[in-house]
Amino acid sequence: MSILSFTEASKKLGFKSRSSLYSLKKRGLLDQYLCEIRGIDHLCWKPVGEPRLPEYLSSIVQWKVNGALIANCYSESDRMGKRRWTIDLK
Repeated sequence: MSILSFTEASKKLGFKSRSSLYSLKKRGLLDQYLCEIRGIDHLCWKPVGEPRLPEYLSSIVQWKVNGALIANCYSESDRMGKRRWTIDLK
């Protein structure tokens, strides 16, 4: 299990800055990938029982033509019904 800072993860994932990852964290979409080291949040690349971070992000984030990100969000109760809402990550 690799543990990365938000800066390292954003570079490895190809994001221009770490702000997109912080937006996902703020909305609770990265909770299962967070781990705290000395009071600072880090991201686990492959937590036990979860898909790797890049695969998970590709399932919840859509790249737009202009480079903006949109997160597709499902609540646990709505996953089966395929209802979703989108969050513009600016």
